[in-house]
Amino acid sequence: MHRSALCKIYSEVMEHNRIKYLLERYHEGNCTEDEFVELDNWYHDLNFDLSVFDKWVTHKGGKEAVVQQLYADFERRHIRKTKEVSLFYRYGAVAAILLIIVSALFYRDYMTGSNLNRISEAEDIAPGGNKAMLTLADGRKINLTDAQNGMLTTQNGVSVSKTADGRLVYKIVGSDNPDNNKPVFHTITTPHGGKYELVLPDGTKVWLNAMSSLSFPSTFTGQQERRVSLTGEGYFEVAKTAQKSRFIVNTETQHIEVLGTHFNIDAYKAPKQIKTTLLEGSVSVSPLGHEDKAVVLQPGQQASFNAGQLRTAEVDVNDVVAWKNGYFMFKNDNLEYIMEVLSRWYNAEVVFKDEEIKNDRFWGTASRSDHVSGILKVLERTGAVHFRIEENKIIVMK
Repeated sequence: MHRSALCKIYSEVMEHNRIKYLLERYHEGNCTEDEFVELDNWYHDLNFDLSVFDKWVTHKGGKEAVVQQLYADFERRHIRKTKEVSLFYRYGAVAAILLIIVSALFYRDYMTGSNLNRISEAEDIAPGGNKAMLTLADGRKINLTDAQNGMLTTQNGVSVSKTADGRLVYKIVGSDNPDNNKPVFHTITTPHGGKYELVLPDGTKVWLNAMSSLSFPSTFTGQQERRVSLTGEGYFEVAKTAQKSRFIVNTETQHIEVLGTHFNIDAYKAPKQIKTTLLEGSVSVSPLGHEDKAVVLQPGQQASFNAGQLRTAEVDVNDVVAWKNGYFMFKNDNLEYIMEVLSRWYNAEVVFKDEEIKNDRFWGTASRSDHVSGILKVLERTGAVHFRIEENKIIVMK
């Protein structure tokens, strides 16, 4: 089968994982509004009859051919219909069908003899989680992974607390001491396999991806602007203040300026391209030191800065913030980039035995809460690539 067709199959199977993840979120009562809408859309798209399952059981062409047929049936039912049935039964029916399909996939995987089927739970690589280090202005470091919930420190009229759900919260506690208006800088850093959420003193929420850091003042009181510095990747929900002070994010090569808005910045060094994506409001993006060359983004637009050039394009924002919402989403991404993403989240070294497969491209979605073997098995189903896991290394082969 042609490799592009195999990659398409990979996308289709990975989409099963995304739906399963959304169904679990729904039944746990943790669905966000956007996830609920996505799941509702999927329900209508997946409203097929049981003859599809019969095709799965009896088809002699193998798993790939059946998956293609399955999605062909889905596409023919793409027109939305109004249903007179409760959400509970809607999603219960879809979950039952998916359970049958996913069970069949894993049974067939077991029978194929993949290297990944023989690894033990101890050898598998667990996903990342809430891990970060906070560095205070005086050089003291607080390991947020191990720190107890509650108050961590108080400095310059600001309290710093760790919440039960794993967030870092800054709060102005007030004081008559005028020195408290003098900000000191803190830095929060996430390692390989780490992420963290924090709330700045002005109420701005920030989500940091793995291998990222944010430097920021302990207070914005008395400041004409709110300025922070980012490396790696972060998602910002900037709070509007009564003074309407500007919120500025500096990366190694970019200057991003906003008042109150939602946006994502991907400033990892590996891709050598910084991407700023706007979800809500408006932002001004310019090369650092050249604010006169700024471009203003509208929701759904992305500014890419590479080799001194700043370009804008329309993008699917759901793809961009997938990491923040708990899943991987790849669309025509090459294997080298995909393995970089997995390496950061799973804190694993990646070794390519065959360099030429680095440029093979794939599509798909997977939960960031899965062990790495589950994601690698789905990649293997394309037939284009194989993996071994050895002592926290992922070996990539043709």
